[in-house]
Amino acid sequence: MVAGLVALLTGVLRAPPAAPDDARLTFRYAARLATGHGYTFNDHEHVFGASNGLYTFLLAALRWAGVDLDHAAIAIGVVALAVAVGAAAWLARSLAGPLAGWLTATLLLVIVSYWDNAISGMEAGVSSALGLLAVCCARRERDVAAGVLVGLALFNKFDAVLLALALGGASIWVRRRVPWRTAVAAGLTVAPYLVFCATWFHTLIPQSARAKLGGSADDPSYRHFDPFWMLSRIEYALPCAPAAAVATWQARRRSASPDPGARVAVLTLAGWAVLHLAVFSSIDLGAPWPWYVTVTVPPIVVLGTLPAGPWLTRTAQRCWEARTRLLPVGVAEARRSLLVTAVTAGVLVSLGVNTIDSVKLQIEGEKPHLWEHRMEQASTWVRDHGRVTDVVDAQCWGTVPYELLTNPVVDPCRLNGLRPLGPAAWTFRWTAEPTDGRWPAVAGFCAVTSFGRPPENSLVVYHRAGGGPPCRPRA
Repeated sequence: MVAGLVALLTGVLRAPPAAPDDARLTFRYAARLATGHGYTFNDHEHVFGASNGLYTFLLAALRWAGVDLDHAAIAIGVVALAVAVGAAAWLARSLAGPLAGWLTATLLLVIVSYWDNAISGMEAGVSSALGLLAVCCARRERDVAAGVLVGLALFNKFDAVLLALALGGASIWVRRRVPWRTAVAAGLTVAPYLVFCATWFHTLIPQSARAKLGGSADDPSYRHFDPFWMLSRIEYALPCAPAAAVATWQARRRSASPDPGARVAVLTLAGWAVLHLAVFSSIDLGAPWPWYVTVTVPPIVVLGTLPAGPWLTRTAQRCWEARTRLLPVGVAEARRSLLVTAVTAGVLVSLGVNTIDSVKLQIEGEKPHLWEHRMEQASTWVRDHGRVTDVVDAQCWGTVPYELLTNPVVDPCRLNGLRPLGPAAWTFRWTAEPTDGRWPAVAGFCAVTSFGRPPENSLVVYHRAGGGPPCRPRA
C-alpha cells in the first residue's frame, strides 16, 4: 500500500505535460467514439487500427465526460504505475519478505525504461498493472480473479496471450492439471470484445500488427533489424537477471516451497518475461518501439529481489551476531555474509547510478514535446483555413489526425486506413530551414506556411496547387 502511494506521488511529479504523438492515433479513435462517429479512424471504413481496446474505451469514456485526452491518458498512466509498483512490491514481499518488497518498489521507480513508458500516455502501463495483478491473484490461488484479470489484459492488448501462456504453463507444471477455472474466466471476460471485433472490423488481427509485420510502417532510420533491441531497452534491469534466474531455478523444484501459489507466481513471472523478450526480439516491427518492453521489467525486478532481499537480511543478522564472537567460525561467517552483501549491493548501486545518469541525460537533452507542439500549431492553422471535408495526408503521425478529428485522413503507413480517399488537399513535412529562402518542393503541392525557427527543424504545411491559400516561398 505504501509503495503504491509513493509510486503515485512519483508519477504525479514525473508526469509529462502531454502524451506523445503515437498515443494520439489512439486518441482519434477514442474522441471519435465519444463524439458519435463510432470506433473508426475515418468515416468510410472500419479498420482495426487501435489494438488497445480497453485503453481506447477508457479514454472514450473520459472524453465523453469532458476530460481532455492528454490529461486523461497521463492520469491513467500514473494510476497504472502506482498499481503496478504496489502489486510488484506485494508479490516480492509475500515471496521473500519486506526488504524484497521495498527493493522492488525502489528499483521500479528509478528504472527509466519502465516508469517513463508507463506514464507516457500509451497503454503499456495498464498492461503491466493488469498482468501483475493477475500474478498476485495466482499467488493467493484465486483462480477466477486471475482469469478475469488475464481477460482484461487481453482486452487491453492481444500480446497478453503470452501472459496467459505463462500462467497456464506454470499452473500445469506446479499443480499437474490444466487451470480450467482461470481459462474459462479469461475467455468469458474477453469474449464480448472478440465478438465486437469480429462483427465491427470483420477480423481479429489488428491492422497495426499487419502493417508493422508487412513493412509499411517501417521507420526509415531503422535500417537493420537488431535482434537484441529488447535487451538494450531494459539494460538497467539486466543486473537483476542472474538473481532472477536463481529464483526461477529454485521454484521449478517441488521441494522448493510447500506453497504452490508461490511457485506458480514465480514461474509465471519468469515465463511472462522470457516469452515476451523472445517473441519481440525475433520479429521485425519496423522500429524499436519502446512501449513493447515495459511489461518485461517488473517480472525481472521482482524475481531478482527474491534472493537479494533474504541475502541482505541474513547478512545484517550474521554481521550483528559475528561482532560479539571471537571464534574463527564467526569471522568466517561474517566474511561470507559481507561478500554476499557486496555482490548484491554492487548490483543495486550500479543499477541506481546508471539509471540516475540516464534520467539526467534525458532531462538535459530533451526539448519537451516540440514535435507535438509544432503539429498542433499546424493543425490549428489548417482547421482555420481549410474545410472539414478536405482530405489530409498526415504522414503516419498521430497529432494531426487527432486535432483534425472530422477530416478524412490518408494513412500511407496503412496502420489505420486501407481504402483510397482521393487526392489529399493538405500535407506536412518536417524539414530544415532552407538557406535560399525556398522550401523543398513536394510534387503537386505548394508550401503555404511553416512552424518553427532555425536551427530547429520546421514543420511546413503544403496545400495542393490550384486552390486554397496562396503559395509562399516561406512563412
